[in-house]
Amino acid sequence: RPKQAYSREVREMPEERPTNSSVMAWRQHLEKVWHDTHTNWATIDSYVWGRYPLWQKEDAAKRSIYYTHRARAILDRTNDNILPYKPQWHRDPTGEAEDAQRMADAVENWVDAVWLDASLSQTFLPAKEVGRNLLKYNYTCVEVGFDPVETEAGRNPMIMRVPHPWQVLMSPYERRPHRAIKRQRWYWTELQAYLKRKEETGADNLVEV
Repeated sequence: RPKQAYSREVREMPEERPTNSSVMAWRQHLEKVWHDTHTNWATIDSYVWGRYPLWQKEDAAKRSIYYTHRARAILDRTNDNILPYKPQWHRDPTGEAEDAQRMADAVENWVDAVWLDASLSQTFLPAKEVGRNLLKYNYTCVEVGFDPVETEAGRNPMIMRVPHPWQVLMSPYERRPHRAIKRQRWYWTELQAYLKRKEETGADNLVEV
């Protein structure tokens, strides 16, 4: 767990709309706080993705190059066979009306349908990715939001992604962090299309979640 305390500059950051300088200061602080943890995650990833050399340096010169995928096989098997990937929704009836239970059941069915549709729109099932991250890092992030373009088209606007925890910087000292910074690499054409869509929808910021 990160152990570095807040710096004075970060503690005194205002709560109003962030500026470029305040975001950069917050990012630099969190990168220092998370540095050791992220380094450990990089080592874990090297095992999972088969990039970690099996032989030690003193033996590598005398043996052929070999990488093992045993860690990924164990991780995938555990995630596929033990961890559940479909949540069970429950809503208690509200009020004393005769159809209170029926309405509660309808809400459960609606939430399940929206969740399933949002999950299937992703390359990887978000719930599966949550399980993998918890197994690897004992930590995960879930990104939930709404796409105004999908809303206008009459489709499910819900967005649900599970980015690599390294991408999302949040304070480890707050139970419910009130701000986060997402690090992401985009191609210029992707960024251009994104900004154009934001301009067409009239959004006053670049954040959709």
